[in-house]
Amino acid sequence: MSLLPRRRFLRRFGLGLAVSALPGRRWRETILWEAAAATPDAPAVVTLSLADFPALGSDLGSVRLTVNPVGPDHFPRGNIYPFLVNRVSEGVFRAMSAECRHAGCVVESYDELSEGIRCPCHGSVYDITGQRIVGPAPDGSSLGPLPLIYDGIGSLQVTIPGLAFRIAPSRVDLGGGGGRLRLQFPTLPWVTYEVHFRERVSDPGLPVPFSSSPEGPPDQWTVTGDELPATVYVAPPGGSGFFEISMLLLEE
Repeated sequence: MSLLPRRRFLRRFGLGLAVSALPGRRWRETILWEAAAATPDAPAVVTLSLADFPALGSDLGSVRLTVNPVGPDHFPRGNIYPFLVNRVSEGVFRAMSAECRHAGCVVESYDELSEGIRCPCHGSVYDITGQRIVGPAPDGSSLGPLPLIYDGIGSLQVTIPGLAFRIAPSRVDLGGGGGRLRLQFPTLPWVTYEVHFRERVSDPGLPVPFSSSPEGPPDQWTVTGDELPATVYVAPPGGSGFFEISMLLLEE
């Protein structure tokens, strides 16, 4: 396990079409899409590139990923449990919750030397597929499986419950020149968010600075969630495009 978690981009939660204008038209009123929390178990699909995770380049490789950090008590500092992605064999991957089936502690990633996924709290051990081997976890139990699709080339898609946004439109009056766009979105505790912009749907999103007030300096790049809605203000772009809210993924 690395001493310092490496922040990796998780996925873009689209706020929808944030800005759209004909060339030369002044910005006065724009359709925004405000994000709201979906149902508690609404899933989100996380796309991972194997090139970003060297441990998954060989059999029995394993990584533990999360959107909120794990505390010294081995429980998540937030609402979302980490998840494991394990390479069982060539072309065979498994994704599973890192929540131990005994008392809910966060288990470690698979260790090839000890041939198991160990719970640091009470010593339960699971195999590479998440099946219990020994320990106080119930007989026959397994770490909660997560749907995973491997494209056969180098990309994995993992479905994580509880991360989706619900999209609803709203209007924002820019009040003439110099106005800013207001983006509002729900947050989860301890999760780090960025604002991204792209001109076309097919373009990669690029981080942009924002402010926490309509008139404040746009010198912020991240927001840490506290379970309350976050509101940020961004400068309107010179042309049409999309603003999106992004979560940051931690590899521990």
